[in-house]
Amino acid sequence: MSKVCNFCGNVLNDDDKFCTKCGAVMGEQSANQQNVNAQAGYNNQANYSANSASNGTAVAAMIVGIIGLICFWAPIVPVVLGILGLVFGIKGLNKSNTMPQNTGKGMSIAGIVCGSIAMIIGIIYTIIWVIAFAVAADVADEYDNSMRTYNKYKSYDFDLYSTVQTIDQDDVKTILDDYKF
Repeated sequence: MSKVCNFCGNVLNDDDKFCTKCGAVMGEQSANQQNVNAQAGYNNQANYSANSASNGTAVAAMIVGIIGLICFWAPIVPVVLGILGLVFGIKGLNKSNTMPQNTGKGMSIAGIVCGSIAMIIGIIYTIIWVIAFAVAADVADEYDNSMRTYNKYKSYDFDLYSTVQTIDQDDVKTILDDYKF
């Protein structure tokens, strides 16, 4: 028959004198030994999980803020992630003030800082992208207009050359005045 550790719940063999998981002494323990184990952190599992509470909002703030910084090159994405990081960071900071030992305060601050930086960089890059596309569209329109003009005058030159060959010298001036180069 096996026995169970009174401190961590680990299943042990009958002849074990110490717990293989937490190191607690097995068998009858004096009140003094139980106090030593409790002070060393060999409390029961429920007490361990209560001390290890985390602030999920703070973790989310930090992760979203860092991803926002990584995606700085994309338009609009870091702005959205920065706003989310900022909101989660503020909520996580408020939540950490109500938790024991201010759990997650550093992660909340990191989320606020990373989210703010990502938002600022994202706004700048979004403006740069908009300007770049506007300039590119303008350049494309200018190129298209210049090609149309070139093709128009190219066809005029061809028409004028063929017309000049078939008409008199007196009509050349009239034709040139009509085309008005």
